[in-house]
Amino acid sequence: MAYKCAGTNSVIYIGSPSIYTDKQPFTLSVWVAPVGAPPVTGNLICKQRGIGGGAPVVNGRWSFSIDSIGKISFTKLFAANSGVAKNSVAIVTTNGVPQHLAAWWNGGSNGAVDIKLFYNGSEPAFISSTSALILAASSDVNQPLCISSDSAMTRAFIGFISEVAWYSTTLENYEIAQLATPIHGMPRQVRPDRLLGYWPMNEFAEGALVTGDSATLNLSSNNLCGNPIGITTGAGVYNVSYY
Repeated sequence: MAYKCAGTNSVIYIGSPSIYTDKQPFTLSVWVAPVGAPPVTGNLICKQRGIGGGAPVVNGRWSFSIDSIGKISFTKLFAANSGVAKNSVAIVTTNGVPQHLAAWWNGGSNGAVDIKLFYNGSEPAFISSTSALILAASSDVNQPLCISSDSAMTRAFIGFISEVAWYSTTLENYEIAQLATPIHGMPRQVRPDRLLGYWPMNEFAEGALVTGDSATLNLSSNNLCGNPIGITTGAGVYNVSYY
């Protein structure tokens, strides 16, 4: 079971709860089955306000994404002209095969060493990295948390997505390998004391958004609706199908 994201005008919008503000270091984990390449970049999970989803705020945003040729990337902008990033070689296929992707950032400013990317439990080669010129990371308080796109649905992933997890620590390599085991609920078995958010996307009745560790979000069918350009409040699923 998973959510199928159609690309443009699709987003799983969680918003800006205080429990998801400035949580570095952190690890992101997600299962995907792409069925088409995004035109430019498809965000898997991000805190990023896009043009149309509210006034664009550059400073502080971060994203874990896949691009049109299958590279995975993590980017954190400290300020308008300064950020930290890492980009893998092209590895992700777009033929609908389930694949596990993960990334962690330890809060540092050196992209080569302070970010790790993972594909099916192992670190792929990376082709580029960026280090921040400004060493103090900007707050992401004004950036809404989104899955499968940004808040304006302009950088949208195309395909199936499930088992999204966010940890408030950098996981060890063996723990990433555990998450890459195709077993539903695995994120609850790996460092549950540091599980900040878990969105299984395999059933609507999984849970409700709560404070504290192991928070989950119940994305009920009542939240399925149309184009949310200009969202200001409330979590919801927009133009995303459930399978």
